[in-house]
Amino acid sequence: VGADFLDEAVLPREDYERFLAEGWRFDIFDGGYDFEDVVDALEEFKLREGHLDVPDDFVVPAEELDDDDDENAPAEVEDLDVALAAFLASSRADADDASLLGDAAASPFPGLADPDAEPTLAELEALEAEGARVGDGVVVGDAVSPRDAPWPENCRGLQLGAACDALRCGDASGREDLEKKAALDALGFDWGDPDVYVFGLRWHQFLGCIFSFSKIKGSLNVGWDFVVPHEDPWPAPYWGAPLGTWANEVRRQEPTFRRHFPERKRHLGLMGFRWLPAVFAAPAVAVDERLPPCLRLDPDDLDAPFRKKKRKKKAAPKKGKAAPPPLPTAGDVDVDYARYTVKVLKDLLRERDLKVSGKRKADYVERLANDDLERQAEAAAAAAAAAPTAAADDDDDDLDDEEDEEEDDDDDLD
Repeated sequence: VGADFLDEAVLPREDYERFLAEGWRFDIFDGGYDFEDVVDALEEFKLREGHLDVPDDFVVPAEELDDDDDENAPAEVEDLDVALAAFLASSRADADDASLLGDAAASPFPGLADPDAEPTLAELEALEAEGARVGDGVVVGDAVSPRDAPWPENCRGLQLGAACDALRCGDASGREDLEKKAALDALGFDWGDPDVYVFGLRWHQFLGCIFSFSKIKGSLNVGWDFVVPHEDPWPAPYWGAPLGTWANEVRRQEPTFRRHFPERKRHLGLMGFRWLPAVFAAPAVAVDERLPPCLRLDPDDLDAPFRKKKRKKKAAPKKGKAAPPPLPTAGDVDVDYARYTVKVLKDLLRERDLKVSGKRKADYVERLANDDLERQAEAAAAAAAAAPTAAADDDDDDLDDEEDEEEDDDDDLD
């Protein structure tokens, strides 16, 4: 993989097609190592140290240069190798100097019943067990203890401490994969505090995927069921990634991020990630499974569950009908004929032998009022005419009274 002046990754076409067919492989353990390499390194570490308490900064030693391949070694090293080889050769050839080299020079397999004979299988196993028991760089003849033996070639340079930490916190799959977990459990791998583990996602894959989403969509509003489509401009390694599920897994495990990964939580906050309640399914929607309203026979059943109850307004108290005003008599004073209905006015006109013609109520009121005035004038005139007669009658009554009194006086005298 190379890069051009625009800092865009350039991948050969054959590698791109192979990755599409076989699947993209993320470099979880930094350096192209896979899970099997980590298992091999843990087995070798346990063989050398007797435990799996790997330091966080431990890195598998790189390959040491062989004598045959060491063409660029300094001249001083080559001279020392030549001098040591000559010393050993001359010492082993000279029987008098054999005692100076000890038992290792006398026989390549010390401790055997017959040092000159070829060792048996049982003797070789005993020697191997002795070397493993000592295990501290002990040289048994030409055999080297496990601690001095070179590391397996496939795991040299592996950051084993960081790989163990990734397995414990969920950055690398292990605890959720039954086969991988069984392989590590067989070695006696310590998984650490289970509260530190992040389930359901790999952090670096999620971070790269949600960053791509923010650049393409312009926000971090990821739907709960969003899956990265298999099309441009989405990065091919993330095609088919369940980003919606990953985002809600992060929200569900917010306490874990707050206590154990505060930097990751702060980084998401700076990107604009919202810590909403986790959602993994669409909310339930009420569905009316009844027939359409046009096919329902009972009108009382129409939308009964969804119908809002109407509040009944309190009826205002009924007002009683006002009693009709009393009918006036002819000649009354100051009668308000306007408060009577037209029918009543017409009846009054007929009783008084007045004209009923006309279309306006005001005409009826005016005729009745004039009739009252005329009747009042006639009454006044009649009263005035009757006044002298009444006075004469009163005088006659007075004379009669006087005569009666005089008669009474005469009777008393008699």
